[in-house]
Amino acid sequence: GSAVQAGSPAATAGLRENDVITAVDGSTVDTSHPLVELLATHQPGSTVTLTVRRGTTDLTVQVTLATRPATTN
Repeated sequence: GSAVQAGSPAATAGLRENDVITAVDGSTVDTSHPLVELLATHQPGSTVTLTVRRGTTDLTVQVTLATRPATTN
């Protein structure tokens, strides 16, 4: 889902449900540059700056990336 998981890097950075990530380190998130691809260019443990739209306000937050948890099918 799209909810911010408690204890996740997103939650630690202060992201909230319904926040929209619009850029990673200044690179715009769009159909040509999906969020997952922009994040994949960085190693776990590195810090990125996310530009976030919260309602009508744009803000920037620093997020330290972690290894994505394994998914079970």
